[in-house]
Amino acid sequence: MTDEVALAQSDDGLGRWANWGYDHRGVTVRIPGERGPATRIEHRLGDGAANPYVAAATALHAARLGVEHGYALPAAETGDSLETVDTDVRVPENAEAGSAEIREIDARAA
Repeated sequence: MTDEVALAQSDDGLGRWANWGYDHRGVTVRIPGERGPATRIEHRLGDGAANPYVAAATALHAARLGVEHGYALPAAETGDSLETVDTDVRVPENAEAGSAEIREIDARAA
């Protein structure tokens, strides 16, 4: 499956925003309502063409970088993720655009 096909299938926008929320099914990172010792975090961005091991490793690495560099966590999403979204940050449209953003971030950090 190509990037274009995967994007066409997920063109509803759900899971393509840089957002998170508690028990919110329209966000990219979801923390379900049942919390406690068995709390889990759902990363809802990957599509069916993604290697699950690479997708999980990428999400965990991004989380680690956020903690190490002290990136601020935005407020939890309150919009419906269809007509209203609390963020204007979307994931890149393809791998090339994502790589370019990473290079920009690295250049600013240097």
